[in-house]
Amino acid sequence: MRRLRGRGRRYARSCIGLALGAGVLWLALRDLGWGDFWRVLAHIRWPWVILAWLTVLCTSATKTCRWKQLLRGNGRGGSWLSILAILSVGQLVNALLPGRFGELARAHLARRESVSPFMVALGTIVVEKVLDGLAALSLIAILALTMVLPQWFRSATVSFAGALLVLAILVSAVTLGQRWLVRKCRRLPERWRGPIEGGLQGIGILCQHGTLLPSAALTLLAWLLGASTNYLLFVALGLPISTPAALLVLVTIHLGSLVPVVPGQLGLFHYLTVLALTVFGVSRQVSMPYATVLYVLVYASIIALGVGGLAWLSTDWHTLTRQLWTLPDRVNERQ
Repeated sequence: MRRLRGRGRRYARSCIGLALGAGVLWLALRDLGWGDFWRVLAHIRWPWVILAWLTVLCTSATKTCRWKQLLRGNGRGGSWLSILAILSVGQLVNALLPGRFGELARAHLARRESVSPFMVALGTIVVEKVLDGLAALSLIAILALTMVLPQWFRSATVSFAGALLVLAILVSAVTLGQRWLVRKCRRLPERWRGPIEGGLQGIGILCQHGTLLPSAALTLLAWLLGASTNYLLFVALGLPISTPAALLVLVTIHLGSLVPVVPGQLGLFHYLTVLALTVFGVSRQVSMPYATVLYVLVYASIIALGVGGLAWLSTDWHTLTRQLWTLPDRVNERQ
């Protein structure tokens, strides 16, 4: 009975998310001239689209290298292809399900594939989020120096910076006081000691020699590749847009993805892209085709890599989701 109620709640959340996405998509499509929409797509330059797609794949490869670097700092690891498969499945879960279950899926699969204990892997994922957040704030600072940011973007940035500050303080405290915290954990009951120590080990990974600089460099490279994807699509669609526009679209979509309500960001992705390009005077008749092509490139890659990851890991979607729903009952299994 409890499982049925949980399934009903998940179904209701998915329906609500899709309804919200449909509403936002309607806002993005409102008053759109479909003749202009198809005219823009008809003149697309496919070689540039292919280059943009390659940068999407390179972004996934770079994030795989970063996670492998973080896991290696903990004395853990696996093959690069296994880590890519786990990361890709996690992104697929985040894309198709409301909520951030992809992070839990990554930690679960890392444990299942003997890549890393569950809590250690989850701790390294927290570090990833902090590194990405700091990169986003750095790009926002650069944008603030080169242009006047709209009020809606400034408001979103303040909320994001506040949440990131709390998370960064947590990671910094664990990193600097890891040994002291581990000693304190030894007083806890055996049931909690292992998971908490594993989480501390993962979060405090940046204190390990040779971990911080490579991880930061790979984070910067991943974000530059993301901006390159946006810029190459500007060229593909014949948009005379500058680098700040590519950065603003990138950061805006990132901020929107932190609200895990709409499955696949359907509608929300398009609306945010159109909103960002409006700052540069791009009409909806041009920005909506751009948002559509960008969405297809990003999410088609996520789905293709995710499906390939499921096959590589010898699992399927139904089995994985069933394991995720019962995960809280097994978190305290032996790490």
